[in-house]
Amino acid sequence: MSDRIRVPVKDDEFNTYINATANDLFLTPGGAGTTAKRELFGLTITDANQWNTYRGTWNGKYATVTDQEAHGIRNSGSIAEKNEAKEDFTDWVTDPDYNKLNRIGSSPNCSDTDRELYRIKKRKDNRTIHKAPINEDIFFNLKALGGGDMRCACRTTHDGSRSSIPTEAGAKAVEIKYKIGGTPPTSANQCDREKVSTKALFTFNVNGDNAGEKMYAFARWIDTSDDSRAGAWSDMVTVIIT
Repeated sequence: MSDRIRVPVKDDEFNTYINATANDLFLTPGGAGTTAKRELFGLTITDANQWNTYRGTWNGKYATVTDQEAHGIRNSGSIAEKNEAKEDFTDWVTDPDYNKLNRIGSSPNCSDTDRELYRIKKRKDNRTIHKAPINEDIFFNLKALGGGDMRCACRTTHDGSRSSIPTEAGAKAVEIKYKIGGTPPTSANQCDREKVSTKALFTFNVNGDNAGEKMYAFARWIDTSDDSRAGAWSDMVTVIIT
């Protein structure tokens, strides 16, 4: 099943899908105060909140069109906005640089019931599961470029100054977890933001409004098809946002 086919196209099906999945991310199967589904899937609170924001936008646009149609009104502008809300979510959740559905599907905590809800293909019973983690250290640095842009360069500790992902070790992308301002984190688990890239040299934005704040970040190599194989986290890097 291709990434975009996973997300329903028909309005009624999409409406059920985005509301059910957004709710699911905030569930705590173990009871109040325990780990939420989003964390079990390897997603951050930022991911879940953004998912919920897309849900809210869709619900508003969909309700407007539904109400208009109930009164015999067909407003092309409202319909276009409703369709755009659906397209924006689909583009975001299947972003090839950080596909949230792939992340959920690669988690060992993703059950067959979860796969049915998120429309993720079930694993084959005879699948090969790679248990060994990616055995490559990571060295990375961040450079503030201004306007909140950060340039990130990643490489193995033995690869000189050339930015590259160690695909021979099974790595497919780099994952960065970071925190802006406040008390410096002692581990990646204390960071509330994330960036995943399939490139070893890339630029991403952390909002120019944060200029002057310190950004704390950790990085590791990951296999986007098998979350259990993620490598060890790097030492923390600190940079001032400009």
